[in-house]
Amino acid sequence: MVHTVFCWKKQLQLMVCLCMGLGAVVCFCRVCLGASATAIKENIARETTRASEKKEALTRLSAKERKLFKNLARVEDQIRTLETQLEANRRELKDLEDRKAVMQKRYEASRATRERLHEEAASLLRTLWPVFLTGQASKRFDQGDSWARAQRESTWLSALYGQTGTKLFALQKAETQALEDLKHFEEASRAAQAKDEELRAVQEDLLAKRLGFLSQVKKIRSQELDLKEELASIAQTIKDLHYKLQILDTRSFPKLKGHLPWPAKGRLVKGFHPKAQPPHRGLSLAVNKDDSVRAVSWGKVVYDDQLRGFGRVIIVFHGKDYYSLYAFLSQSRVRVGQKIEKGEIIGQCGYYPRIKGTGLYFELRFGQKAINPLHWLEPA
Repeated sequence: MVHTVFCWKKQLQLMVCLCMGLGAVVCFCRVCLGASATAIKENIARETTRASEKKEALTRLSAKERKLFKNLARVEDQIRTLETQLEANRRELKDLEDRKAVMQKRYEASRATRERLHEEAASLLRTLWPVFLTGQASKRFDQGDSWARAQRESTWLSALYGQTGTKLFALQKAETQALEDLKHFEEASRAAQAKDEELRAVQEDLLAKRLGFLSQVKKIRSQELDLKEELASIAQTIKDLHYKLQILDTRSFPKLKGHLPWPAKGRLVKGFHPKAQPPHRGLSLAVNKDDSVRAVSWGKVVYDDQLRGFGRVIIVFHGKDYYSLYAFLSQSRVRVGQKIEKGEIIGQCGYYPRIKGTGLYFELRFGQKAINPLHWLEPA
């Protein structure tokens, strides 16, 4: 009896010491948790501001892009109009060249005819002059028949020469007109060529402007793509931060009341009886040999060591003054300071003297006060 009282006194002293130590740990962890949540909220605010700035920059780029497209559309219209003018001018130039070629042929034909008529007129003149001399001689020597014949020939040849002269005059006039027309067509052709060169120069300038606008649009679109990627990255970061914040919120231990998993699968041997003599402030479970012990929630290991009368003991801090205690373990898989996940294996069940077999003693505490685990664990 004395030994039993001593053990329970030792247990009580140890639990008080543990609770005092855990109180300090709880305070520290609460500060860390608050700082973590505050830091996450600050990061969310900062990333949200960055996202707003990027969106504003994207809006400005979009406006600039729309303006560039308007300028580009105007240049495209000017280019199409210019191409129409170029095509019309090329057709006019071709028509002038064709007409000039026809007129050149006419001029050359007229000139050839004129030269031929000149030769004919010269030939008639060479023929007419001897006849004229013969007629004069016959008249002088009173040779009536010879003179009359010579006179008739002279008259006929003179008439023929006169017709040739008339033709020559008409050809000369036509040739002069053709030459003037040729000059006119050449001047018109040179003007059309000059206009074509002028239009081509304007076209090159417009094409250069279009190329410049397209280059600017390409640059802006590249910047827009970069901004969109940055925005997507920022959005993902904000999403991740919200998720972390949500995790911090959902991992709030009080919100898990009635939904905690059991630390081990087994038979409940004794429940929560804090007023019993001696008090039983937790649950005693009978389990199979070497069954695993799992953490009932997320938390941080604050104690992992042998405790006389309780075997291997692990205590996990869950924040906001809540912690869980697992006793009579045969071995531990965690270390002090380690952060663990809900349902993570933290050790193996060992020998539990009270049930004379493999078992687990489990407690939940709020500060230094033991609370009924059955109110927190999910229904068995």
